Amino acid sequence: QRVVNPQELVGVRRLVKLGTGIVRNFFQVGAANALGTIGDVSAVPYLLPLLKQSNPQLVVWAAFALTRLGHDHFSFLETALQSTEVDVRRSAILAMQQLGDSRAIAPLLRVCDDPSRRFETDSTVAEAATKALISLGYNIGNLPPSSH
Repeated sequence: QRVVNPQELVGVRRLVKLGTGIVRNFFQVGAANALGTIGDVSAVPYLLPLLKQSNPQLVVWAAFALTRLGHDHFSFLETALQSTEVDVRRSAILAMQQLGDSRAIAPLLRVCDDPSRRFETDSTVAEAATKALISLGYNIGNLPPSSH
């Protein structure tokens, strides 16, 4: 039987705490998205504080939910499209697409030349924005030519 070094326990505790935070963030993001989709306005008091969180994914989906519930926070989605993180930009695009709000057209057009990908085989931010624009009814013939 091996004797455990106390330093190893500190490392394990940190990993468990980190894992707990990741899982908590994952569930919070999913919950915010679901609350917006369900349309239960009683969720608004729980969603508003999420706009102040440091996790930009959580802010995107809280803004999505609040906007869908009649508390307009669309500007948070526009800001998220300027994030340095590809995942955050992609979430903002998806949230805008799901909202179906024509205000998304101008900000989506601004990212139609973004070649960033989350991983090698993923579609680009530009491709996701184009798909969202089409779903919003934007005339694809009006899309600017790709610079690639």
